[in-house]
Amino acid sequence: SSGNLTVASSGGKIELNGLVGVGTNLPDEKLHVVIGSSTPVAAKFERSHNNNVAIEYRNTIGNMYAGLAGNALGWAIDDDANLGVAPMFIVRRDTSRVGIGSLIPADRFDVHGNAIFGEQSTADGQVQIGRRYSGNRNAYVDLIGDDTYHDYGLRVIRKSDGENAESQIDHRGTGDFT
Repeated sequence: SSGNLTVASSGGKIELNGLVGVGTNLPDEKLHVVIGSSTPVAAKFERSHNNNVAIEYRNTIGNMYAGLAGNALGWAIDDDANLGVAPMFIVRRDTSRVGIGSLIPADRFDVHGNAIFGEQSTADGQVQIGRRYSGNRNAYVDLIGDDTYHDYGLRVIRKSDGENAESQIDHRGTGDFT
């Protein structure tokens, strides 16, 4: 049959034993939601306040949280439910910037901490800066090792002059370049 099912409880606990299906008569998980092809939203979790809206993921070893960080800052993942304070990972709603270990990413992708790029095999490792088929422009890598030069201490540049472009290395400071 069709219609609304209303469940009310004053005791604070409702038990549903078995499988629950929403939009399906044949659920195959504890909660199975099926939506029409024209509806992009399968579930809605809403809070009547501007704090975090988090979902806890738990197994027998530990738990993690994911959801909307407080004041709708963006989508965050952390090891506690307070997603708006120092999350492990965030995609900011206002800037589209991604932060790992940073609530306020300084650029499109901002990692606070060390990063390792490469394969755990004999395969070549690659970090690519710049993108083909988008015109000529400078591509450079800046290394900052101290507070003397806040923009760069060592810079490797590939200039924007097409196939005849030059490359250069700029070293700043009084130390040796060896």
